[in-house]
Amino acid sequence: MIVNNLSYQINGKTIIDNISFVLSNKNKVGLVGENGSGKTTLLKILSSYLKDYTGNVNNESETIAYLKQEIEKKYNDLTVFEYVKQEIGLKKLEEKLKILENNLSEKNMDEYGEVLNEFLLLDGYSIENNLKEILNGLNFKKNLSTKISTLSGEEKIKILLSVVLLKNADILLLDEPTNNLDLESIIWLEQKLKNSNKKMIIISHDETFLNNIVNKIFELSKGNLKEYNLKYEEYLKEKNIEYEKEKSKYEELQEKRKNLKKQLQKAKEWVNGINNKKAHNDNDKLAFNFLSFNKLFKSFSCYLILNDKKLIRISNHWSNSNLNNINKCGWIRSCFWELKGNKAKNKDTKQLQMGIVDFAKMNGVSNETML
Repeated sequence: MIVNNLSYQINGKTIIDNISFVLSNKNKVGLVGENGSGKTTLLKILSSYLKDYTGNVNNESETIAYLKQEIEKKYNDLTVFEYVKQEIGLKKLEEKLKILENNLSEKNMDEYGEVLNEFLLLDGYSIENNLKEILNGLNFKKNLSTKISTLSGEEKIKILLSVVLLKNADILLLDEPTNNLDLESIIWLEQKLKNSNKKMIIISHDETFLNNIVNKIFELSKGNLKEYNLKYEEYLKEKNIEYEKEKSKYEELQEKRKNLKKQLQKAKEWVNGINNKKAHNDNDKLAFNFLSFNKLFKSFSCYLILNDKKLIRISNHWSNSNLNNINKCGWIRSCFWELKGNKAKNKDTKQLQMGIVDFAKMNGVSNETML
């Protein structure tokens, strides 16, 4: 069996997402995944019970036997033997053979040979004995003439299992084959499948059952399929290693995120600290870096705040608090050498492009304007 780019959706939700795999000779695969991951859906697609998928499933002329989960009510009036023969296709072959045998000629000889060959592949002449053997192994206590309607859930599962085993198919697709089975039946079925040379894909919650049969694991998760060439127990160990690696990566990532948060918090606190410091102190420091005057006009100092060549603020501390606005304006002019007679020491003025604003006018005292 070769599967390429298989996808399947239900109501717009992707269940199987572009998976590909090859089921080779002697592959006994355990199909694992969380409930609802699409395991049963995949088996139904492979067995042609579901057809509205995209991609390609190539059986290469191999026959497939799929384990159904229940017997339809329409078969309630059939006996166990009648139901099994109908499900494996033997009843239809018997009817064809009877018609051809009653009208055998050179024209239908080839057709007769083909039908007979199919009948023999199912071991049609020994079907009753073969069915009894299987049902006996599955600990089925009732006889073959028992009506389907009278069977319990456990007994019906045993009948369905017998159908799969009697089909003599190339590929067995088994969905929870041990459900409702007693321990004796499980042990017999486990040994039967273990000794079989058939290809098979098994879904089962019975880990011991899986581990004793499968030699390969298909893991279905979020629509994707991952293969492990391991027995089930070895697969569990490998998954534990993967989990520890992912856990380590996650913890490392969390630690990085934690450190990053700390760095961001420190940066935030630093920025807030700088802003607060600027609000209280930086105006004077910036002004002093640009212009400093000493021993100027009655021993007072002034700091000019410049930003993008614009005068933002003047902060001054006067030794003589009685200086009026005009005197202040005159003092500013003396800084720019427009007034003479005041001796001053001016530092770093070459870096400045100075202008004059009308401080007196701001207080309604003078019309002088400094530009």
